[in-house]
Amino acid sequence: MATASSTKASARDTRTAAPKTASAEQQIRSFVAKYTPDVAAQLRAARKRLRTVFPRGCELVYDNYNALAIGYASSDRAGDAIMSIAAYPKWVTLFFLHGKTLPDPHRLLQGTGSRVRSIRLAPLALLDDARVQALIDCALALHAAALRGAPPLRTIVNPFPHGNGRAVPRLPQRGRHVVEALNYYLIAAGACSAVAALLHIGCIVFGAPWYRFFGAGERMVQLAEQGSRYPAAVSAFIVLVLGIWSLYAFSGAGVLPRLPLRAPVLCCVTAIYLLRGVAVVPLLFLSLGRTTAFWWWSSAICLLIGALHLIGLVQVWVRL
Repeated sequence: MATASSTKASARDTRTAAPKTASAEQQIRSFVAKYTPDVAAQLRAARKRLRTVFPRGCELVYDNYNALAIGYASSDRAGDAIMSIAAYPKWVTLFFLHGKTLPDPHRLLQGTGSRVRSIRLAPLALLDDARVQALIDCALALHAAALRGAPPLRTIVNPFPHGNGRAVPRLPQRGRHVVEALNYYLIAAGACSAVAALLHIGCIVFGAPWYRFFGAGERMVQLAEQGSRYPAAVSAFIVLVLGIWSLYAFSGAGVLPRLPLRAPVLCCVTAIYLLRGVAVVPLLFLSLGRTTAFWWWSSAICLLIGALHLIGLVQVWVRL
């Protein structure tokens, strides 16, 4: 009897000492708490919104190596996921797992893979944008039958081992550049501005012959031949401006980190290039010491660069 009594007591002690498994909501709160208050608030709001969109099915939570991902599926299989949200150190992104098949007349979706497309929710209000809502409705329509047969929404937290135990930090890291999806139109636009800057450096270095070849006008050529500093000063200023424009185009393309006032600066650069391109007719009448050929080819180049900026700007606008 004593042995049986001590065994029961030991079992009670073991049950008492055993740690309780955290509920799904407790685990999710602990995952979200790793982020900055701003990103955490965005993630909670986005999750609340998507839970109303998916009253049936499964909410699949993965504390992944590089992000906290919450997917919405018709079953508990990750392969049945329709949409998801993922939290990164500086933003929350909405993913459409079959996004390539969705009609996207406003070109909001980012990505070039075989299936998945995404929209960075910056600002979070994009989630309630009518254009984004139309994409969500289309995604739901594709899986309407599976969702109708699904049980009421339930949350499943899936353990995700981090290999060596070190996940990507959830807080923004000083000096760390998070790579965005690349936009090749803005890359091309930035490269054009950079080439133009290099050509102006060539004018500074090689002087009058280069000014004459690129149609700078006889006054600039004569000043360069006379050793005046004016042509070099003007060219240096243009190099500085074109260099800054190039950096902003590369930033908008996702090649460089985010620069201050990125959206308004790129809008201004685009407008300047386009206006310079279409201003060829009045410039022909003004002449300003340049040849007719110069005004035509320079305007055509500016119009091309402006068009590259405009197309790229439209494609990346939601993330600027």
